[in-house]
Amino acid sequence: MVQNGNKISGKYNLNPQDLEFFRLCFKYHDKGRAYKETRPNCTDNKDSIRTNSCRLYSQISAKFDGNIRDMFEAAGLGANRLTDEIEKGLNAKSHVFYEGVEVKKVPDNASRDRNKVLLANIMGWNNKTVEVHKEPSESIDLSKLDEEQLKSLQKLLSIAKVEKD
Repeated sequence: MVQNGNKISGKYNLNPQDLEFFRLCFKYHDKGRAYKETRPNCTDNKDSIRTNSCRLYSQISAKFDGNIRDMFEAAGLGANRLTDEIEKGLNAKSHVFYEGVEVKKVPDNASRDRNKVLLANIMGWNNKTVEVHKEPSESIDLSKLDEEQLKSLQKLLSIAKVEKD
């Protein structure tokens, strides 16, 4: 369910069933399937389902009165979606099969690592830049550096960006 579902449903006077239908329309790209899933007791007549689902979708869309941000939030495509997807990735598990039978679920470390890197990039924790101050607190004697330290310094200087005030 949508994290801000209560806020959205209260603001636009939507019941939870309609809100779930709206979210599933975007998930499945099929209004009829979303309608059938949220209303399991409805008729099996495809024309009736198509008509009712289109009518309901139009009614819900009209309630948003063009507020795209809230529509995306209600559909599960808002700002919280990224955090939800990263959280799923950080807790990813893979299935282990033995002779065609699932034995157990184990942590999917490859997916978890990719999501850790993504999270670090988003949060700015994977910062590979080096800040160089205009006025060093002390002078550096390059003659005291060995060959490996000089190469490392040259590499850092080659990727350094000069910021103009």
